[in-house]
Amino acid sequence: MKSSVSVTFPSMFVGGFQGTLQLEIARDGMVVRELLKTLFERYPEIKSQIVDNNYRLNRFVIICVNNNDIRFQNNLDTIILARDEISIIKLISGG
Repeated sequence: MKSSVSVTFPSMFVGGFQGTLQLEIARDGMVVRELLKTLFERYPEIKSQIVDNNYRLNRFVIICVNNNDIRFQNNLDTIILARDEISIIKLISGG
């Protein structure tokens, strides 16, 4: 049985991509890396803004699962369960 998670983009990405979407996940216990692959299949234009060519998070992107930064968990191998809330935050800097 497929479940879904909520993925929120509180800051603007290319093409005005911002807001919340529901993504189906194949199973509980899937990891953030797998979720991103599903996301990029549907929205390929945002991939380069989130990960680099080696599939590492870009320097100015933070991903949180239930408000917990994945960098302090298992990074892209952080486990996702049905009904989790994922936030993909693009940091903005300047002077």
